[in-house]
Amino acid sequence: MKRIAFTLLFGLLVLGGSAFAQVDCNAGLSGCLFDLPTGGTAPAITFTMLADAVVHIDAGIWASPGCSGDPDATAVGDLSLPAGPMTVYINFTDPIPDGTPLSMIWTMGDCAATACIDYVMGSSPDRCPAGASEPATLDATLPL
Repeated sequence: MKRIAFTLLFGLLVLGGSAFAQVDCNAGLSGCLFDLPTGGTAPAITFTMLADAVVHIDAGIWASPGCSGDPDATAVGDLSLPAGPMTVYINFTDPIPDGTPLSMIWTMGDCAATACIDYVMGSSPDRCPAGASEPATLDATLPL
């Protein structure tokens, strides 16, 4: 009887971890550039929310390509996001000029951290796709 109870409890714990996931980690997290309403671009990430939820987001930001060493800045927050396609961009205290290289590693909810994503403001990666929910922001200051 103890063995059955342990197996049932273990099964619920293992299945429960994925059953309550809010970000669709299998659909992928994609880096993109978000066109700011005030002009210029901001580094962003797109992903799919499986349900309305509060998601913890952590973004390490480097002021150079390659994500080498410790990040120069971080943007961290818990955002209330709707179900469906989503874009989150970094709102820098001081706008980052076009041509400036950055690199980032994003962590979204329970998903594994992304590989290093290199950005060049104004040119790469591609622009974020249209059709996502109203974009959400995380604030950051980057010492350049």
